[in-house]
Amino acid sequence: MRRVLVGALFCSCLLFGSAARAEQAATLIVLIAEDPSDAVATRLSIDLRGLGFGVVVLGTTPENSADAAALEHTARTLGGIAAVHILAQGQGSQLWVLEPATSRSVVRELLRPPGSSADPNEVALGTLELLRASMLELHPPPTRSPTASTPAAPPQTATAPPVEQLPAAPLERSRAISVMAGLGADLALRSIGPSLTGALALWLRLGGGFGARGFAVLPASSAHSRLSEGDVEVRATVLGAGVSYGADPRRNLLSPRAGLGAALVRVETRGTADNPESGRRSGTWLGGGYGLLGVGLRLSHDVQLDLDATGIVLPAPAVILVQGREVATWGAPAAIVSLGIEVSTNL
Repeated sequence: MRRVLVGALFCSCLLFGSAARAEQAATLIVLIAEDPSDAVATRLSIDLRGLGFGVVVLGTTPENSADAAALEHTARTLGGIAAVHILAQGQGSQLWVLEPATSRSVVRELLRPPGSSADPNEVALGTLELLRASMLELHPPPTRSPTASTPAAPPQTATAPPVEQLPAAPLERSRAISVMAGLGADLALRSIGPSLTGALALWLRLGGGFGARGFAVLPASSAHSRLSEGDVEVRATVLGAGVSYGADPRRNLLSPRAGLGAALVRVETRGTADNPESGRRSGTWLGGGYGLLGVGLRLSHDVQLDLDATGIVLPAPAVILVQGREVATWGAPAAIVSLGIEVSTNL
């Protein structure tokens, strides 16, 4: 997609070539950024230089980027055809573009909704496309040449530069779905002992930091205890669904989160008594609620390492009996910790 848009900008620059040759500085574009070395300014500078433009990168000051008049003054002072103000934290860009032959100019803005985020490459690409659209407006495709008897129309002079704000929806390619897989441990609060588990989770972004989360905890081993009556094993399978709230993992190295919801638990027990005739196996489904606390460590733009702790409370916890004697309970409460890899993708 980037190659297509860059190629389109190159075509518009060819239309602009005849006017550019009349003035040596007619291919200079001024970039103004709070941090001249940030990702957006660097990406945009590389693309523009690749198209043959001269590029000057300046730090932001009130004099060179406070408004459209400041952008125009900066570009004209340096002899450039355009000035681009890259807003802080990738919030968009502001442009002033000149057509030297006729002195026509346009002013445009590319802004994103407050609180939204975008990849720096997408901000640079959107700004490049906005430059292309501005140049095409100032340099429309050539029409039929006027005949000898028809005088050419005089060049038009813009009395007031139009201001256009383009929607930023194409820039906001939110990673709307996350999938996590990992390993965990049932800490055996009030149960007979810890056990290993597998963890799977699916997270759907709802907006504003909120999301819908579903998860499953599958037993990888059984909790085991040796009693005077024999051996006891316990296995618990947990299914949960609820809401969560957390920081955007694409903008933070560490992204804490919390969640609440409902849980459905199947607790299975097996007793192997010294007397084989007394052995027994049983299982039951129980309902309750869960609470989650977790933190993610960003490994790349779409991948992070998750550490989660989930507490489960069952109004009627599972009671583990051995020959009529209560030896443990499960779900009053239960605690499960997990470590997994989460991958985000588009909806």
